[in-house]
Amino acid sequence: MKFGENPIRICVGKIIKPHGVCGWLKVQPFARPERFREIGRVFLKEEARTIEGIKMAGAYVLLKLEGITDRNQGEEFVGASIYIPLNERPALPEGQYYIDDLKGCRVITVSGELIGELFEIWSLPANDVFLVKSPEEKVLMVPALKEVVREINLETKTILVEDRGVVR
Repeated sequence: MKFGENPIRICVGKIIKPHGVCGWLKVQPFARPERFREIGRVFLKEEARTIEGIKMAGAYVLLKLEGITDRNQGEEFVGASIYIPLNERPALPEGQYYIDDLKGCRVITVSGELIGELFEIWSLPANDVFLVKSPEEKVLMVPALKEVVREINLETKTILVEDRGVVR
């Protein structure tokens, strides 16, 4: 199947370089590396490729993809992005969300003030931080903590936060 038959896709990683001589690829994941174990195929340069092998290498993932059998073939894909169809994303546990689903959500305080629109999420060692662009084009930060984020509603694309949680 060509990718164009299912146009809604998300990028899950980028090929950094070949790994070894047997066609393995070193990938910078854009999701938790262990998520790759739940994906059966990816799209690389618009072609579907079955994942034949997965190894974890620190913050990176080593992938063995169908049709890439040696280092020279792997070199052809350096810098290429790896995609999966949106409808093939692995399900997340309750209370966890994909970053792409949160981007664009309106952020509102419990007192009803519109803070702005979430446009980025920083994953920091202590906790994630929501970056929100206010109606005045200022960037505000909201720590993604249970004590601050009261509710996330993907149907209405809103995030309800405590007033005191917004860093202005």
